[in-house]
Amino acid sequence: MTKVTETALRGWREEMQSAGRSTGTISVRLSHVRRALGEIGKPPGDVTRRDLVRWLAAGDWSPATRRSIRSSLRSFFAWWAAEHGQGESVAETLPIVAAPRSLPRPASDVDVMDAIQAAEPWVALAIEVMATCGLRRGECARLRADDVTPVGQGWT
Repeated sequence: MTKVTETALRGWREEMQSAGRSTGTISVRLSHVRRALGEIGKPPGDVTRRDLVRWLAAGDWSPATRRSIRSSLRSFFAWWAAEHGQGESVAETLPIVAAPRSLPRPASDVDVMDAIQAAEPWVALAIEVMATCGLRRGECARLRADDVTPVGQGWT
């Protein structure tokens, strides 16, 4: 990695921090861009849209990963263009990643009840809250005991 690239990545990290991005988001975004620039082998100012398209085309990623990488590249190169007084970012018009429509696959009531019955009491409570409150993965991970209030036969 060139000094120019490392300096650029530090500047972009500060930009993301100033925008309140989470540490995890910053880490993932930096990883995407560092990998792309490393494999393309050019400093940011020399990268073209065609370089990015070729690099994205060569990757064997799921649609979700490809969308995330595209988002990272668009964010980085928009920041780069703004920092260097350029007009449009080279990543501005990268192809939109097609997302296959996926259907929700919730656990069956039988599976949820089996899991609750087989679990330690504190795990059973967590399973019940997740199953009845419709929480997403990230929300479940941040949930604390004092966030949960019993209401009738359920939770809120």
